[in-house]
Amino acid sequence: PPVAPPPNDLLGCVSFGSFNNVAKINARVVRLWARILSSVPNSQLLLKSRAFAAKDIKDTCVGAFSKLGVDKSRIEMRMVLAATREHLASY
Repeated sequence: PPVAPPPNDLLGCVSFGSFNNVAKINARVVRLWARILSSVPNSQLLLKSRAFAAKDIKDTCVGAFSKLGVDKSRIEMRMVLAATREHLASY
């Protein structure tokens, strides 16, 4: 796909992301991301994993960030996309 403009141009904020297995998101990782998000005003975090198809997994993840003061509006969770083109466009 063609190169898209950076998300900060479109959204007006810095976006961080991880397209990884949700099993790798442990308390230490959440604490680090929470510190990063609190250090970068108006930033957001995009997480993408097959596991986010399950509402309880999403709720657990949001809860972990909320306990550290990160508003749920700053965390976006997506499921893995079937088409490679759609997946690459997420970058």
